[in-house]
Amino acid sequence: MATLTTHDTQSLAEAWFNGRARGWYSTDGWLFDGEMPSEGERFRIVPVGGSLATARGYLHGAPVEIPFPTIEQAREYAEAYHEYPDGRRHRQVLFNIVGDQDTLVRWSSYGVGIGTELEAGAWA
Repeated sequence: MATLTTHDTQSLAEAWFNGRARGWYSTDGWLFDGEMPSEGERFRIVPVGGSLATARGYLHGAPVEIPFPTIEQAREYAEAYHEYPDGRRHRQVLFNIVGDQDTLVRWSSYGVGIGTELEAGAWA
């Protein structure tokens, strides 16, 4: 579950994030300006798991519980590299962006049609 914290200035927000512990799929340091839209008007990332080396191929994961105010910001976050404290870098390469209260694809990193309705665990 995401915890939203507001700050009066960008510099205060950055100071608050500095030195925080980081873990797998950490969102520490992700900032956006402006007001978060109400429920139903936000967007979420649906990661895709699995391996092309398996017989089942890639599967859709459950939506990640990180709300984004726009598709563009969700896409920017998903495509960004996330650094671990030991210097390793990780990126969500395959994902779809869906609405806050549905699973209709608004943007896909690997060619799923806009408007496609996804289910967690469905074949990609």
